[in-house]
Amino acid sequence: NWGLASQVNEQSYTLVAGQENPRTHIRGHVLQLNIKAPIRDPARYYLYHEVVEQIHQQGGLSGYAHVRDKYGFGAATGLAVDVPYGLVDFVEVLQFGQAELGLWFDFLNLGYKLPPAAGTDYAPLVPGFPGDVRTYVKLKGDYSPQKWFDGLKAGRTFITNGPMLKFTVNGQNIGSQLRVSKGDKLLVDIKAFINPAIDELEKIELYQFGKIVASRKSTNEETHELTLQHSLTADQGSWLVVRALGKHQVAGQSIVAVSAPIYVSVDGSGSCHPEEVPSLVAKQKALLHQLAKAGMEEDKSSLTEERLKAVRQQYWAANMSELKPRISGALGRNDELVHLAKTGGCITHAK
Repeated sequence: NWGLASQVNEQSYTLVAGQENPRTHIRGHVLQLNIKAPIRDPARYYLYHEVVEQIHQQGGLSGYAHVRDKYGFGAATGLAVDVPYGLVDFVEVLQFGQAELGLWFDFLNLGYKLPPAAGTDYAPLVPGFPGDVRTYVKLKGDYSPQKWFDGLKAGRTFITNGPMLKFTVNGQNIGSQLRVSKGDKLLVDIKAFINPAIDELEKIELYQFGKIVASRKSTNEETHELTLQHSLTADQGSWLVVRALGKHQVAGQSIVAVSAPIYVSVDGSGSCHPEEVPSLVAKQKALLHQLAKAGMEEDKSSLTEERLKAVRQQYWAANMSELKPRISGALGRNDELVHLAKTGGCITHAK
């Protein structure tokens, strides 16, 4: 079932049905959460925005899975098309025991607000179990599934497969938008802790614009709880993220936790990194141009199945014809980012 009728509650657990659709290797795999009914149209399969818009009309959330540079299955291209239109509610950056942050950090530096999420994607790809990686959400008031999804969309989250996080700036929690004046102090307070049965803490790191600006390693007395206090001067809008790392790796899987950003607006600014915007936009535009010229043979997903290949062949040309205006629109919105960055400006939200 779907919607409220599908929500199975047992003590502190709620099971809520969602979907992963569409999913192609040329545009990425899209997740929908908290939906009232599934949306799927094989004849318009590459027009992801139609699915996402219907999901949003239901009150559901939509985001991209596998947001990483390697084995992203086209997520970078899908994000390049959809983020400028405000269609992406979250990005899955922790899976298979690995948190890959580079692609997510690029969009934060462009000025977009994107909460992180974790997903097990349970399959015989790596050792593990459903729930090995988790998304924790800070709620307002008593628990309900709807409040959990609201908190995820608002970015009051951290993702983890072990460490727990507390992170504030000037007393404001994860996901907050701080509004300060140039020269004001930003007082950062971080605490990480971990169940000794899982691991010991190695260090905690504070990122600003994707660069480490403060860190602290554990000592022999601080293996399961670690704090960091740091002070920054607000000289331009920015974003801050915390990462906590465990000491051990197993089969390439790290013990890690990552916070959603706290965004800082200085004298009404956005949170982008203007100096980085031109080079980041160039990367986005290259992906968009590549998609606009793509042929069906470049989508490697499921094309070994002749039935699916035949269906995609039937609809590919019409889908791409309708997708190209959206690609052009995304290119234009990237040009706007560069124009704003030349004067030190940022977008304040995606339209």
